[in-house]
Amino acid sequence: MENILNRLKKECRKRKHITSLLPEQFLDACIQCEQQAWIISFSENEIIYSNHVVDHVPILIEGKYASIQQAFLGKERLQTLVKRKELVYHGSYRSLLLLESILWLCKEYELKNEPA
Repeated sequence: MENILNRLKKECRKRKHITSLLPEQFLDACIQCEQQAWIISFSENEIIYSNHVVDHVPILIEGKYASIQQAFLGKERLQTLVKRKELVYHGSYRSLLLLESILWLCKEYELKNEPA
């Protein structure tokens, strides 16, 4: 899980246009999968993550590692996984849209060379 969160942090910082989406104050999300729980905090100045979980977090995402991996690598939209009941989401709809946008925009992609 740490590798996924670290990749997300790096990709998010590489893409300057994503900074404008991030809130001024930290938005915290707890990710629980199998026997692991992580907190990731997003703000326009910093993205941090930790496996030290706090009690009250505005966003909670629960599910199997494979489903969380799909969402956090940008291979599947967060809402799609929630609708299919592969993930459980607790939090505001606005936060869901923001988190989904960040995850989708931070996915890895290849630049295709145009034919000469």
